[in-house]
Amino acid sequence: MDCAATAHSTIRLFETARVGLGVFTTSDLDVGDIVAEYTGDLSEFDAIFEGQPDAALKENSGYTLLLNTKSTRKKYVDVDAAKRGSIARYISHPCNPNAVFVEVQYRKTVKVLVRMLEEVKGRAQITVNYGMTGGSNAPVTNVDVRKEASHEECGCTLYKTADDA
Repeated sequence: MDCAATAHSTIRLFETARVGLGVFTTSDLDVGDIVAEYTGDLSEFDAIFEGQPDAALKENSGYTLLLNTKSTRKKYVDVDAAKRGSIARYISHPCNPNAVFVEVQYRKTVKVLVRMLEEVKGRAQITVNYGMTGGSNAPVTNVDVRKEASHEECGCTLYKTADDA
């Protein structure tokens, strides 16, 4: 298994005709390879209303991931990659992803990594299903409170930002 601090040395950003910028690999990747770290500005916040479920919702930039791990003050924490993100923020959403966001913790440090679910050949696009929440496949939730939208190809639920409405 290949592990990287920020990004696998063989992933690159390319323009795609269908979805704009996308992340591709220049070499073969194996199941379990860590290809990138999802980085950005961390913020801490309370639930918006009393009794709110664990998947606390708040407005986001479109690049925000809500962590399952709460802060030492028991507040919700998210990573917003809009201003200071890694290449991972350009990973596209498909119906059949080949990678997943995983949350890993070492002592008090928590990181969000992109881990391969499938073997891929060089020149393959790296994709993560933004609609996956919880469970072993996606312990990190992509959150937005604005408006739900059906993904036309697979019918999974995505969320729009205020700018998309």
